[in-house]
Amino acid sequence: MRKLKSGIDGFLGLAGLTGIIIMTVSVVLRYCFKLSLSWSDEFLRTLCIYVYFIGSAMMCAEGGLMRLELLDDSLKKKGRVRAYRTVVKIQRLIETVCFGAFSFQMAQMTLGLVGQTSTTSTTPAWVSPLGCAIGMVLMTLISASKLFFEKRELKTAD
Repeated sequence: MRKLKSGIDGFLGLAGLTGIIIMTVSVVLRYCFKLSLSWSDEFLRTLCIYVYFIGSAMMCAEGGLMRLELLDDSLKKKGRVRAYRTVVKIQRLIETVCFGAFSFQMAQMTLGLVGQTSTTSTTPAWVSPLGCAIGMVLMTLISASKLFFEKRELKTAD
């Protein structure tokens, strides 16, 4: 899991750097040389989709998703460890089911676009939604692994 996280972090960093370089080159070409890169806008939009959803998956892995912290803190303060653990398990179950449903919908949508091209270029239409699908699948796998295997967060209630 550590190698996967390191690889994804590297991808996100490289994607951010690539986006900055392409955007800078595009602006310089457009305003200094009156030339434009026809593919840069669509590429940057697609890159943003990939970075957003894969970055969200990494946030999920680090426990950065919204949750009922007020309830969590209240149960911890009162020493209700069993109730806290139950709430966390229910939250993780809901996350896993929701992310799984989104993954399924995005996979169907992506597969439905096979054979079509985008309206602004000859890029296959499935390329952009694939970034969302990859992020959702990663979030599903991360949530499921936390639900079934991770006990670290639950030990903090002791």
